Amino acid sequence: MSKMFTCPTQFEGLFPEFFEKHILPNLPSREVVDRFDSYLRDYLDGEDPLFLVRQLRGLTRGEVVLTDHNNRVMPCDNSPVWQIHVTLLSGAELKEDAEGFFSSLPVHFFQMRGRANLNRAGFHAAHLVDVKDRNLLWRTWTKDELSRRMLLNLHPCNMTLLAKSDWHLHGGRRDILKWVQGRYLDLYGDCMCRFLKSVSYDADCCQFDGAMPYSFCSGVARFSSRLQSASVASVADRPSHVRAVMRPMISKSLIGTDTLLDIEVMGHRYSVLHDDLLAWVSVNTNAMNTESWRRGVYSWPKPNKEMLQFLSRFTKSDEE
Repeated sequence: MSKMFTCPTQFEGLFPEFFEKHILPNLPSREVVDRFDSYLRDYLDGEDPLFLVRQLRGLTRGEVVLTDHNNRVMPCDNSPVWQIHVTLLSGAELKEDAEGFFSSLPVHFFQMRGRANLNRAGFHAAHLVDVKDRNLLWRTWTKDELSRRMLLNLHPCNMTLLAKSDWHLHGGRRDILKWVQGRYLDLYGDCMCRFLKSVSYDADCCQFDGAMPYSFCSGVARFSSRLQSASVASVADRPSHVRAVMRPMISKSLIGTDTLLDIEVMGHRYSVLHDDLLAWVSVNTNAMNTESWRRGVYSWPKPNKEMLQFLSRFTKSDEE
């Protein structure tokens, strides 16, 4: 059984260096991926497979629906990818009953709570080829189209790891994704080629030779650094844009803008830098994996005890 190694709290360098040192040891072997490739394809070629596809607007995760061709579809988030990664990395034998295996996969992140998974180890699962497109007419999808989408969604050749910290800055970087695609051609060989052909992706596009700087800093490391340098400047001393809000919130449009959030919630006021809140949220909540955040904004009308404890560091007095 392979051990899952945790992601470092910070890194600054080139992505290929990070990949070889921290990602590669957490990937399943070629032999294991080959076996799963056959297992998944045999299931999809069966008479009535259950197709796990990424959640679509109007559909509920975990609720099985039928297409116009009577194919079963079950929407999900990225949680089955987490579970498959754990299963393959552990070297566990796959169930002889493939229907039982795929139908029992988690479809919502909360189902992974308490389980060992890549997210708890500090990683984010990134797809190399997009699992979604503009074709939202799921009722018209044929079996071939559904098979293509399930391969994109679940196949280990379409998933790599990134640091969970600051993943929103790197998850869509085409240079990193293309470099990993090329690395997987070396790592997984014919299996990667079969996957790319099955999803109609040109293998000639799987290369990137330029420099790929890659850096991140987790909330823990970032706050440790801030505590060490607290004597240099307080929050009040920093030049910031101030935004008054009635609940804690994060927004992609505010990243890197040095915006100070003036939060009034539950009878208290807090003054915290947006990116400090974002760093804490990325480590301590599941907000970064939600559809709301993918659209750009996430907020908490009723923050929980842990968030209020974090915000208490930034309490404003009545005089401020």
